[in-house]
Amino acid sequence: MEQNQEKGLNQYAMEYGLYFGLILIIKFVLTSFSQTSSILNMLSMALVVAVPIVVYFLVKSYRDKTGTVIFGKLWFFGIALYFYSALISGIFEYLYYQYINPEYLYTMQESISTLAKELLSANNTQSLEDLDALIGENGIMSSIQIVYNGILGMLMLGSIYSLILALLLRRSQEK
Repeated sequence: MEQNQEKGLNQYAMEYGLYFGLILIIKFVLTSFSQTSSILNMLSMALVVAVPIVVYFLVKSYRDKTGTVIFGKLWFFGIALYFYSALISGIFEYLYYQYINPEYLYTMQESISTLAKELLSANNTQSLEDLDALIGENGIMSSIQIVYNGILGMLMLGSIYSLILALLLRRSQEK
């Protein structure tokens, strides 16, 4: 017995969020290893540029498949798309930070600290002391804190970008 049910907004967001989450995982892996290879670095930068383009086509595909031109639905779809993709990539990032390469966060903190110390001149010793105190007080964030912050950041940026996309795609359908 065949049921012909149309997918709802949430089902499309989960499906497209899976695809987008896989792209974010690839971007994360390329970014993580971009220090070792200039080719990986270029691919990583290409994916950074491609992310907004991919999201545009995913939201446009949702609009075309469902016929939705209502601003609120397009905006909410974009937010849900970012939410599901951030969860998928966040799970992978957590596993990477926690189990695959537990030294990664420490190594990144050391690299950032070294770079900051090199950028601060000898004349600015107070800033250097402040930096050392800040690192000493706060230490390194845990992997779950970094993933949580990443998910929140994705939701904030995704909400803003989805707002713009909803306005653009709504207008293009009405013309």
